[in-house]
Amino acid sequence: GPSRKEAPQPTSTETGNETGNETGNELTDGTGSAKEPAPKTEKAKVAREAPSLLVLLMLEADGEKPVGNEKFTLRLEGPAKTLGQFLHTDSDGYARISDVPEGEYPALLYHPRYLLDRRILTIPAGRFSTTEVVKVLLEKGLFLTGKVTDLRGKAIKEVKVSLGSATTDGPRILSAISGDDGTFTVETLTAGAWRLTAFHSAYKISGPMAIEIPAEEDLTIQLVEATKVNIFVENPDGTPCEGARVSIRIYDDPTDAPAMSLPVPIPKILTDAKGLAVLDNLPEDPRVVVTIFAQDARYPAKSERVTVDELEGGNLVLRFPPSLSLGGIVLDPGGNTVANARVALKGPNDRYVRSSANGTFQFNNLRPGKYWLQASAASSGVSKQLIFNVGEESPPEMELVFEPGTGAISGWLEDAAGQPLGLIPLILTAKDIYIESVSAPSGDFSFAELPKATYTLRAGNAKFGQAQRDGLLPGADDIRMIVAKPGSLRGIIESAGPALGFSLRLQEHPGAEARGIPARTWRFTAQVAQFHLEKLPPGLYDLLVLRQGKETGKLEGIIIREGEETGPVSIFSRE
Repeated sequence: GPSRKEAPQPTSTETGNETGNETGNELTDGTGSAKEPAPKTEKAKVAREAPSLLVLLMLEADGEKPVGNEKFTLRLEGPAKTLGQFLHTDSDGYARISDVPEGEYPALLYHPRYLLDRRILTIPAGRFSTTEVVKVLLEKGLFLTGKVTDLRGKAIKEVKVSLGSATTDGPRILSAISGDDGTFTVETLTAGAWRLTAFHSAYKISGPMAIEIPAEEDLTIQLVEATKVNIFVENPDGTPCEGARVSIRIYDDPTDAPAMSLPVPIPKILTDAKGLAVLDNLPEDPRVVVTIFAQDARYPAKSERVTVDELEGGNLVLRFPPSLSLGGIVLDPGGNTVANARVALKGPNDRYVRSSANGTFQFNNLRPGKYWLQASAASSGVSKQLIFNVGEESPPEMELVFEPGTGAISGWLEDAAGQPLGLIPLILTAKDIYIESVSAPSGDFSFAELPKATYTLRAGNAKFGQAQRDGLLPGADDIRMIVAKPGSLRGIIESAGPALGFSLRLQEHPGAEARGIPARTWRFTAQVAQFHLEKLPPGLYDLLVLRQGKETGKLEGIIIREGEETGPVSIFSRE
C-alpha cells in the first residue's frame, strides 16, 4: 500500500546492516536554517546561506512536498576511509554537505521513515565554485499495520514486532513497538516475502510466520501468556555455574535451521548462585525448534537443540565440557626454537596462533574431537602435520619440527612502472600447506625449505592490488610479479519494471583465464540510476542485476584495467 497521510503512527526502526551508522565513521553535524522565510527559488535559497559546494534538496517521491525539519544520516565511501555526516533539513527540505574533500563518493542516505537512497555524489572542486543543488526524491515504501492482543482480545502495548528478510546481501530486519491500543506500523518495507516475530517479555513469542508485502489487510497477532522453564547450567564437575549467559535461537524448520534462524530479542539472562536461569518467553507453537546456548569465558560454549514441547516438559540441564587446552613448541631441524611461526589448528575449532619468542604456543577452550596441527614460516617451510584426538583430558605438549625441504620459491614484487613494492602481504598455498609472509622493502620475497608440491602464490589484497601465480614448484626463483592497482567501474541502470530496489553483482567471467576472484554484491534503492564500484581487481567480469535474489539483467565481458576507471556502461533490468 502507498504511504498514508493520516496522523503519525508508531514508527519502525531498522536493525540490519544498512543504517548508515558504521563504527569508525567520522560524524560531523550538518547545518540548516529553518528560521528565515522560505525563498522562492533554489538560487535565492543558496545565496543567503554560508558558502557550501553541495546542497541536497529532500523531496517526497512526488517531487513536490519538501521533507523539512528532519534528520538524515549520510555515509560517503571515500578512497581512504568512510565519512559520515548527520544532515538536518530546514523547513524547505535543504541540507548542506560540509567539510568533505572534493571528489566522487558512493553515498548512502538513511532515514527511518524512507527507503535507503544510494547514489554517486560529486563534491565540486574550488572554494568559491557555484553551489550545486541535488534533488533527492524519497520513497516511503510499503508498510504493514496490525494489532497485538491476548487471547481475550485485550490490547497489549510495548510488543516488539519485527520483520526480517533474508536477502542475497544479508539479513534485513525492521521493527516497530505497539502503542497503548496494541496497534503497530512497520514502515519502509519492500515488496516480497518477510518473516514476522512478535515479542513481549510476559508472553510467548509469536512466529516466525510468513508475511507477504504488500499485505491485503491489517494483521491481528494474539499472544499467549508465558510459562516459565528452568534452565540449570553446571560446571564440568557438576557443580552449579553462576554468572553463565543463557540465550535462545529459534528456527522456522529444523531442516532449514542454518539459513533461516532468527535471534530471539530477549535481554541477557545470567544464572544465579544455583546455576538457574528462568525462560518465560518461548514460541507459542510447540513444534518450533529452539537452541538453548550457555556461555562462560572459562569453558567452551554448550548448546542443546529441542522443540518447545520437549523443553516445556521439564527442566533442561546444560553441563559445560571441560576446558581443554593444547600447547607445545616449534623447532627447526637442528632442534632450535622458532619464533613467530604460524601454528594452525583445524578440527571442531579452527584457529591459529603465532609462536612466542621462545617458540611456544597455546590453544585454550578446545572442544573434544579430532584435530590437525601444523606450523609454517616463510624462512623454515612447514612442519609435518600432526593428527590427534582431544578427549576428556588435555593432550600432552606437542613438538612441531620443521622438515628439510626440496627447494625455495623466491622473486620480487613491483608495480606496473617497475618500482619495487615492499611490505606487501604474500600467501603461498598447496594441499594442506598455508604460509604467510610480506615482501621486503626492496620488493624481494623468499619461501625456503618447501616440501615437494605444486604451489599457488598470491600477492597483495583489495587495498594494494592483487597478483597471482599458479603451478609453482620448489626451486623456482627470480619470479617477477606485478601487483596491479585496483580499478573501478561506473555505469547507468535502465529499468522497465516497477521501482522495487535491486542489487548489482560483479563476478569473474568464466574461462581458462579466470583467476578465481571472489564475486561481490552491492545493494541499491530504486532512486539510483548511476553506480560507481571501486577497488576492483583487474580482470574480465560479468555484471548482474538482481531483484529479490533473481537475475533480471546481465552485461558480460567487462574489462577492469589496472588503476583505471571503466565506463560508463549501461545495463538494462527487466521487470
